[in-house]
Formats: sequence, structure tokens, C-alpha cells
Amino acid sequence: MVLDAIKDYGPSFSPIVIAVSAAIAVHSIRSAARTARMRATLDMIEKAESTEHYRNMQEVFSAYRRNSDLVLLNAPSDPKLERDRD
Repeated sequence: MVLDAIKDYGPSFSPIVIAVSAAIAVHSIRSAARTARMRATLDMIEKAESTEHYRNMQEVFSAYRRNSDLVLLNAPSDPKLERDRD
């Protein structure tokens, strides 16, 4: 019974199967492209923020934050805090 239905309507199912397969392929390609862009962006950010300059800036900011001295950013008294003011 099922086989008879497939034989009778088989040719009309082929375009539907092809369309569904194509939609899945397009979705997969877009998803892969989106993931690749996101990965490239994150790699670029990581590369920029892992440089010595940015690590020094983070260390200085953290020292100010730990000491609750964010107000003193204009005139630091500790040499460690003065290091990256240029």
C-alpha cells in the first residue's frame, strides 16, 4: 500500500526533497560563515588585547580599582600606577 503510493507520487516528491535539501545546505553555509566571522573577530580582539601595552593598562587599572583610588587617576602617587600614563 505504501509502496503503491510511493510509485504513484514518487516523481512529485523529488522536487520537494531537493528543495528541503537545498534549504538545509543554504542554512549550513550561512551558519558556517557566521561562525567563521565571529571566530575571526574574537581572534583579532584577543590578539590586540594580549599585547604588552594592553596587559600593562589592565594591570594599572586593576591596581587603581583594588585600592579604590580611581579618583587618583589624574595624579597617581604609586610608581606602579604611574607606569602606563603616556
